[in-house]
Amino acid sequence: MSADLEHVSCLCGFDNDEPLFTARDRMFGLDGDFPVARCRSCGLVRLAVRPAPATLPAYYPEDYYPYRSRPARPGPRERVVHGALWAARGYPWPRQAELPGPKAAWALLLAPLASRLRRFPRFVAGGRVLDLGCGDGAFLDYLHRCGWRTVGVDIVPAAVEAARAAGHEAYEGSIPGVELEPGSFDAASVWHTLEHVPRPDETLRALFRLLRPGGELRVGVPNVGGWLARRSGADWVHLDAPRHFFHFTPLTLRRFLLEAGFREIAITTYTQPQSIEWSRRLGGGLPCLRDVGPGGRLPPRIGGGAEVARLRWLPLATWLGLTGRGDLMYAVARR
Repeated sequence: MSADLEHVSCLCGFDNDEPLFTARDRMFGLDGDFPVARCRSCGLVRLAVRPAPATLPAYYPEDYYPYRSRPARPGPRERVVHGALWAARGYPWPRQAELPGPKAAWALLLAPLASRLRRFPRFVAGGRVLDLGCGDGAFLDYLHRCGWRTVGVDIVPAAVEAARAAGHEAYEGSIPGVELEPGSFDAASVWHTLEHVPRPDETLRALFRLLRPGGELRVGVPNVGGWLARRSGADWVHLDAPRHFFHFTPLTLRRFLLEAGFREIAITTYTQPQSIEWSRRLGGGLPCLRDVGPGGRLPPRIGGGAEVARLRWLPLATWLGLTGRGDLMYAVARR
């Protein structure tokens, strides 16, 4: 095996793999073949061969989307988001711009929207929140304006510098690794980051120690057990080899959280309509997603666009979410 690659056994310790397929980098079209396997003993799906730590940064180029997500300034959309969080999760009434009319009417109107704000924890006045995989700190911007004390961690130096420049406490590294005070956080977010870390079991145990008793953890990951993943195989857009080391189902994610010590675990699946379109196009010959513009906009030479895809696949995406077969999922758990 090349020195640029390493073989990885399942975290459960058993050598009982079911080979699934060989994946390639469909985000940037970088070289490499990465076998994907499912452990017959525990059900965890992983890259059986992945880049060695020294070569992994090459697969995270500067235009990787989490590092270019910062909005220019708060806008009307944030006002609605903040209002929904006020209505459903105890956030203070929006300070940036008052919503017109009686608060009770806004509560009835906005509370249902909070179900789409999956990443936002329940508000704690004066609380401290940790975002692992913070990128350039765009999500921390929202939380800070809502009244949280914000801390971010990311492995990319430029992203950490951007988060610091925006006024956040930010650290380069991962968890475990970065030294933070145990029991010092009221909430933590690990949003589409857990699948990137080499030992998700150790990461969840470390996050458990960092949270105060009753602290809330929100985890977002792809769902390899969903309909789209099963149908698309190596063309599934959220496979994202070789950046995604592990893939979870609701069952395996719940087990990892329980083994880390978390309780009151609720897991919900959902599907974004554009994910169906992206997977379909990858299966139809689109070489890689570098040809897809920001926000999922498909250039004219490829055809279609995000809004067209959203309308076309919205009924199917909604049905998959309602039946628990979405290709994305999020968990809410407490220490």
